[in-house]
Amino acid sequence: MNGSVAVLICALFAGVLARPDINHSAAEASKNRLREAHKTCQSNSVTAVDETALNNLLKNGGSPPENLGPHSLCISKILGWQNQDGTVNKDNVQKGATAIYGNNEKLQKLVVDCTAPQPTPEQAAITLIKCYRSNTPPPPSLRI
Repeated sequence: MNGSVAVLICALFAGVLARPDINHSAAEASKNRLREAHKTCQSNSVTAVDETALNNLLKNGGSPPENLGPHSLCISKILGWQNQDGTVNKDNVQKGATAIYGNNEKLQKLVVDCTAPQPTPEQAAITLIKCYRSNTPPPPSLRI
């Protein structure tokens, strides 16, 4: 009996890990674009953030770095998620998300939630990046 339970659990994990609905190469390319945008924004003193504070925020939920809003807006504009005037470019967000997940109902809700109006362009950028980080799949090799 325990052997059949183990087989069932393994089969369930295999199904989850396979996730044919996710385009892992598109997800990895997207993450690489985000890393490059971060580097570009770090090279500008107006949009740079303290790396230690940023890493603490991302890994431990620490306090946001002082310049997080301008930094996030810089990244979001480079990625095309926001226009130069700071408005959210929902079509580009949709296009990028569809490349990773395909077109489905859950994705539509996610795009609507992630692109909801925010009080400022900086807050919209922070929201977009948080949404991206929490919804982008890890590489298949890290999914256990």
